[in-house]
Amino acid sequence: MRPYVTWPLSPTRTRAVAYFLFPERCFADPEFAAKVERYKDFVRLVVDEDIALVKSLQQGSAARTFRPGPLSVLEAGIHHVLNNYLARTFGDGERAAAE
Repeated sequence: MRPYVTWPLSPTRTRAVAYFLFPERCFADPEFAAKVERYKDFVRLVVDEDIALVKSLQQGSAARTFRPGPLSVLEAGIHHVLNNYLARTFGDGERAAAE
């Protein structure tokens, strides 16, 4: 399993971390270290594509003319991620108003 977590740090910066989780039985394999290196090389290719996508989205959302639009009901997961991103970047509006 490879959870990939992103943390918005600001409107122009995001921290991304990929975790590698393997079943305990894998560690007994004498080729485990070599397999992990090959896997890491593959993941780097995927992550490089993700980084380019995230940078593009950040540049677009930072534009003065950017106006968010409605999402499809099929994009509930995206809606959740965007709301989390906004809350992490700008703070929770409800909590900030109460403070």
